[in-house]
Amino acid sequence: MSKDLIFHEVYGSYYNVIAKILAEAAKEKLDQKRMREIILEHAFSESVLAIPDMLRSGKWPLIDEDYRTEIFFTPQMPLTIIQKRWLKAILADPRIRLFPGITEPEELKEVRPLFRQEDIVYYDRYADGDPFTDPAYIANFHTALQALEEGKALEIRYLNRRNQETSLYCLPDHLEYSSKDDKFRLHLRSAARRRQSVQQQLNMARIISCSLAEWIGEEAEAPGLVRETAVLELIDTENTLERAMLQFSYLEKETERIQEEDSPGPARYRISLHYDKSDETEVLIRILSFGPGIWVTGPEKLRSDIRDRLLRQKRLFSEK
Repeated sequence: MSKDLIFHEVYGSYYNVIAKILAEAAKEKLDQKRMREIILEHAFSESVLAIPDMLRSGKWPLIDEDYRTEIFFTPQMPLTIIQKRWLKAILADPRIRLFPGITEPEELKEVRPLFRQEDIVYYDRYADGDPFTDPAYIANFHTALQALEEGKALEIRYLNRRNQETSLYCLPDHLEYSSKDDKFRLHLRSAARRRQSVQQQLNMARIISCSLAEWIGEEAEAPGLVRETAVLELIDTENTLERAMLQFSYLEKETERIQEEDSPGPARYRISLHYDKSDETEVLIRILSFGPGIWVTGPEKLRSDIRDRLLRQKRLFSEK
């Protein structure tokens, strides 16, 4: 295997998927459909574009054209030292500690981390992130997670935008993390609040306390939840596809190759990104960070916003 896979940020997923594919091939139970099922179940959706091609083309000479392999033993996947050091470093992230059940395994106790949290320098991020180590924040986060897992309602006391304490009775829908803000937001499916309009989301850091409750109201979609889809196209030069997958990893998306595999030149892809309307500005900024490497084919409103932003930047640059 090449070093770019060994040190890839999702290399563990790739290796384990290949191991499962080879195990099926060794039992002579592998075909194109089964390979696709394994990849979709255990890897990222865009991997169905790359893994079968690498295996069938002979770039990874592990199976032949008939989906058979010369490997007759079930592949074992012991952790390497570099993997253990990476896991040790990742487990030190305070955001991971927010999720119950994720603890450091015994085999990592004596391992030196690959890096420390203080070694990481973040850029293009606000400095007032959530207090991930605060006991009250952790307790509220755990309660919100439990409500989501058990389908329970929440009774919440929180500070609104005017720093006034407010009560809220709601059904949570999902938690969302913003890497730009370094904050978690709790999105609501249904909500009721005394004498005030309903918000579609709450910043976890502004929640004073929350407790589980039974939902007795009428369940309805919280107002203001608007889903949008941005359709992007790119030519995969200078790892553009890989960088786009990393940049938009937090969004639901579909990726498809729109160029024949035997066509000359770099491959061309279409990516459909699904996002909340309230996050459109952040999505737009991330798209613009690719420059001419990615272009937007829809919707027209997003294309227009990008044109307007670029024209403003050009005008400001000309005035200097």
